[in-house]
Amino acid sequence: MTDYKVLNEKLNSGEYVGTYGGAYSLYRCLAEIRKNKDILKYNELKDTEYLNENLLKHLNNEETRKKWNDICSINPLGLTSKIPTMACTTATLNIPELKDKLFKDGVIIDSDGGLNVTKIAVQYTWNLEKLSKKIGMRENELRNAIFKATNNKKVFDENYNIFLPNIGGMTVYIIGDIKKVLDPQAEISVRVHDECNGSDVFGTDICTCRPYLTYAIKCATECAQRNGVGIIVYFRKEGRALDEIIKYRVYNARKRQKGGDCSSTYFQHTENIAGERDVRIQELMPEVLVWLGIDRIDWLLSMSREKYDALVCSGIKIMQRIPLPDKYIPKNAEVEINAKISDGYHSVQWDNKELIKKLQKIETTRQRATTIYEMGLRNELHHFQINLDKLPVAVEYTINVIEKNYPNLKIPQHSRIRHFEKFDPKFIENFRNSFMCSEKEKIRRLIDLTVMSVLTDAGAGNWRYIKHNKVYTRSEGLAYASYDMFMSGIFSSDKACPFRINSLGIEQLSLEDFSEGFQITEDNQLFGLENRYRVIKRLGGCLKGFPRHFGHEIKRSGNLLDYIEEKFGKEITINQFWKILCNTFGFIWSTNQKTIGCRGDVFVYSPLKKEQEVGSDLIPFHKLLHWLMNSLIEPLEMYGIKFTNKEVMLALPEYRNGGLLIDIGLIDLKDPTYYEKIHNVGSELIVEWRALTLVLIEKIKDGINEYYKNDGVKLTMSQVLQGGTWSAGRAIAMEKRNTTDPPIKIRSDGTIF
Repeated sequence: MTDYKVLNEKLNSGEYVGTYGGAYSLYRCLAEIRKNKDILKYNELKDTEYLNENLLKHLNNEETRKKWNDICSINPLGLTSKIPTMACTTATLNIPELKDKLFKDGVIIDSDGGLNVTKIAVQYTWNLEKLSKKIGMRENELRNAIFKATNNKKVFDENYNIFLPNIGGMTVYIIGDIKKVLDPQAEISVRVHDECNGSDVFGTDICTCRPYLTYAIKCATECAQRNGVGIIVYFRKEGRALDEIIKYRVYNARKRQKGGDCSSTYFQHTENIAGERDVRIQELMPEVLVWLGIDRIDWLLSMSREKYDALVCSGIKIMQRIPLPDKYIPKNAEVEINAKISDGYHSVQWDNKELIKKLQKIETTRQRATTIYEMGLRNELHHFQINLDKLPVAVEYTINVIEKNYPNLKIPQHSRIRHFEKFDPKFIENFRNSFMCSEKEKIRRLIDLTVMSVLTDAGAGNWRYIKHNKVYTRSEGLAYASYDMFMSGIFSSDKACPFRINSLGIEQLSLEDFSEGFQITEDNQLFGLENRYRVIKRLGGCLKGFPRHFGHEIKRSGNLLDYIEEKFGKEITINQFWKILCNTFGFIWSTNQKTIGCRGDVFVYSPLKKEQEVGSDLIPFHKLLHWLMNSLIEPLEMYGIKFTNKEVMLALPEYRNGGLLIDIGLIDLKDPTYYEKIHNVGSELIVEWRALTLVLIEKIKDGINEYYKNDGVKLTMSQVLQGGTWSAGRAIAMEKRNTTDPPIKIRSDGTIF
């Protein structure tokens, strides 16, 4: 079969059917007659032409070329072919919608806002042998189809297996250093965009094409500025490759139907007029990315189910999909976007109140995590495999850790307070004795401290906190810093009453004071510091927005104690408490997180998608909210509040618990190279890891309780986390890898842990 090198040789020697120049070839033919010259010979590559050296070096890398023989629709050597089918140049883009919205770094973004890119024009070259196999068509059928479109009998000559179609090609825009594609530590952002002249150029608002394109360019640029690379592929497939005439006829039919334009008939009109609603051959779409050596996309800016499936089937791993945020959707385009979502396009729309309620339920998290686990048992997960034969080993290892740390099995709650005890073993006693006030006020103050400390507890990286000549890192360091800030009174609006965190005090809190509290210097940076600051600022808005829960006069977290006592007395179920936290503190997290486009620790897992069910592919973790619930139960129980139905509480899907599963061999990555790469918190690999953690930690808990059954001991999930799995995760990390770092590298944004 013709490989890419032979294909290029045949092109150079003239062994092909069709014409160079694609859609413009007929203009050239007419010009040849008018000017009386052979224009084609002028197209040959000149020695004087500038070629992008970085791009050529990248394309000459064997790592880039490893899958080139799978390519059948373009000539991988087209940049350096005798008569090129590709051309490359550098350019500066000026996009009005992005003016002053991107950081002017002087490299990717100029001081005047211009975006520097490398762009590559590509014409199609079809390898008929390989093309027929890729699209599932016999070669003679393919040749007959081409003949029907071209009336060129030469296509039946089997000596000619290269066809140059006279259709529009594509343009690739590369933002950042192309070599980053081969760097396992670098992020890759991709938008595959199909031409929509009316929107892209002229700004019509009946569709979302230009808004999505500009949003994708923004995301790709930000990715490049984070030391990654952003890629925009612009295909000339107007009107889903049906052409603009068909598209305009469909527009007319939609607008003139009885009742006006509506989502339910959106695709039907196209089928009525064109016979098919979409004639793009998506199997060929990924080939330009394969040509660039891309085998992983961290950020896919596409809602299309067909494009996603084509990319995955080509062997490209999709780590995370980013839909177009609602604020970018023109009002007149709502018909189109709703039709696409109903048809299975990816979305994280949150305008459905019932969906929001569903995603806030503990049981929804458990059910969807269980579904992912069951997929793993069937070996259907993209990234992980489950080795259940290691479950007894995990149970035994965790029991050994429990008995080492708590030989009497008197295990406290897994709570933020345990981190305070790292710098003060008698923290609770000393904290309560340090104040001359009522017992109720002491508990309020402990709640204030706990809430703030939990909300700032996310991955810390190499950051450190120094106190009394001792160095504290990670969660313990963050806990100490939050305690010192609380005791300093920087969160209180009244310096005469410093030991509280109230809404007005948070309003007055500056980023400078917050940074100083965490001992931030040039050499001591904390991941996501500004994001943590924004979370605390939103806590202030939350306290202010729910006076029934947090007080009408002095609005503070501690007043939650009064609300619970007044409404529920001395007994409350876990489900009731969880609902309170969701309905109040749940509003702290942003609705515009880049990772997902929706609120909080909720992420997409595409294989969960059910047709015509918006939100079916979302899995809610709400880890920090669960961590907050675990941590608040303890001070509330100190006051005498009894919590029932604790068996519904979930494990915490974070890297200590998840790391135990990997290090002990209970789960493992199918592709070991992904241990060396850095992953965003919302990537589908991390989603799989976290979902499996939730289910398998429960199974470890069941195994532990089975072991202690005859002793009359039954540990809660909180006790198993504190006494066993969390500590076991840290212990085995030191044994296996001599580090407390997670076995999988994660990019933290300071809000998701």
